Amino acid sequence: MELLIALFVLIGVFVVMIVVGLGISYGVGKALYDRERPKPDTGDTDPCAQCHADREWYQAMTGAKQIAVTGWWWVNRMTWASKGCE
Repeated sequence: MELLIALFVLIGVFVVMIVVGLGISYGVGKALYDRERPKPDTGDTDPCAQCHADREWYQAMTGAKQIAVTGWWWVNRMTWASKGCE
């Protein structure tokens, strides 16, 4: 029984650490995005132009920066996917 309790505690700690890490990642990504906000081309009438500008901005980042903003990136992709963009 004690082993089962220890296992649940370990799993709980692991889940909490992941959630906290993603929350920090989202905060860092939101701050960077607000500071550097990419703009789509002015003549672009595509409703997904901002989605494409966000993707180009993310892909232009260094690997370490991309890892730091992963939480924000996932939320951004899900938001645009719900609007029908790729």
